[in-house]
Amino acid sequence: MNKEQENKNKRPLVKLLQEITKEEGVEMKTFSRDWIITLEKNGKVGRIFGYNFSLNDSFSAKAAQDKVATTLLLQDENIPVLEHVLVSHPRILKDYYGREEGNWDFVKDFAKKHDYKIVLKPNNGGGGNGIEFVNSEIDLEIAIQDMHSKNRDIAISPRLDINEEIRCIYLDGEILLAYKKERPSEIIDGEKVFTSNQHNLSKGAEPIILDPGSDEYRQATELAIKASEAIGIRFSSTDVILVNGEYKILEINSGVFMNNFMGYSEENYSIAKEIHRRALQKMFD
Repeated sequence: MNKEQENKNKRPLVKLLQEITKEEGVEMKTFSRDWIITLEKNGKVGRIFGYNFSLNDSFSAKAAQDKVATTLLLQDENIPVLEHVLVSHPRILKDYYGREEGNWDFVKDFAKKHDYKIVLKPNNGGGGNGIEFVNSEIDLEIAIQDMHSKNRDIAISPRLDINEEIRCIYLDGEILLAYKKERPSEIIDGEKVFTSNQHNLSKGAEPIILDPGSDEYRQATELAIKASEAIGIRFSSTDVILVNGEYKILEINSGVFMNNFMGYSEENYSIAKEIHRRALQKMFD
């Protein structure tokens, strides 16, 4: 493989960091197919594992990765958050916790409370992958059995009519970027109809950068800052949703994944580059 082919095969984050480290005088080494990155400058070392920067301590990174943990921590701080509850594999309940009762009664009660309009997700998942939408008891039973064949822990939450989903990139008390995820749509009989119920850029949504002077920017970012500070994270991306006029936290991500955003335009690439430059500089302050 020649040098040009090798560069094409690199992760977008690696290409971005190669540019930044060259400009910032930082030595960069990669391992395990570029999944582990070591950065060194003036005797100081910083590291990146996947999309997780060593700026974050282990607790905040783990808490952000865990949807149920995020819910519990934010609820304790009275921060509006979409409720996620834990459904562990019954083998875990029996072998690790010594429980004799299973999940089913609890899960059915939760589902009935929300008229079976619920969503099942891998508790540590991301990117909108592995999600199951449920509408009935039989849907629920099938989905749980299927998901537990692949995941130890499932997070279940109400399925809400989300008006907007906004991603906020946070670094040490400051929001560096906030953009709305506009779902793909088409015009049918003169009306705009969304063709997907998922807001992920990887599922076709379009990033619309918010005006910092707008009210939606202010409300979403204020909430994202409170949530990030509540779990003690330094560098994160937080998804804020608008439901029936109320902003809530959907999730906090310790891995700042911007591949789809920066691939959308040259302007977005430049924005993502400056965000990562700021994070890298924090490593060597």
